[in-house]
Amino acid sequence: MLAAIRAAGQTNIAAINDFAKLVQTSKDASDADCKKLADLLAGAKDVTAGAREAVRLSKMAQDQTIFETDKAVSRVAENMAVQLLSKSQKWLVLKQTEYNRKFAWRMGFTIAGVALFLISSGYQARVWQDAPAREAFARCADNAIWVQIGAAARPQPACRLEDLTPRDIADLPNSAANWFTGLFW
Repeated sequence: MLAAIRAAGQTNIAAINDFAKLVQTSKDASDADCKKLADLLAGAKDVTAGAREAVRLSKMAQDQTIFETDKAVSRVAENMAVQLLSKSQKWLVLKQTEYNRKFAWRMGFTIAGVALFLISSGYQARVWQDAPAREAFARCADNAIWVQIGAAARPQPACRLEDLTPRDIADLPNSAANWFTGLFW
């Protein structure tokens, strides 16, 4: 951006120098015209012709000054516009890159959060399903049924099989079971 300002400043200085030269040229031309006018005023016959010539030259110098000023201003504006446009395109690319990077991080965190939620939900559902089996194993450990298979075998602790089955949706109250089955069917 400083390079653009520096270039614009250099262009402005060049335009001001051109303008100063033009003003000096105009001044010199006007001084010459004034001298001619003074000489022409000395002679009664040439007074009117000299005045008309001076007015025409002054008008031409004024038009030339306006034209040169407009041309210098348009050059400055064109240079500034080109430099500003090139700098703003780079800025826009940097902003878009930053936005994409932040969006990628947000999307990654969102996906990771959803994955953690799904894993946690699955784990909690499994814990809920296996709760009766764990309770049955705990009861079995406290009050085991001793079974001896064969005459010479040593008695082994055992548990009833129906106490070890996991829960299912059917074990829920009707309102919760209907809600779960309504999601998938």
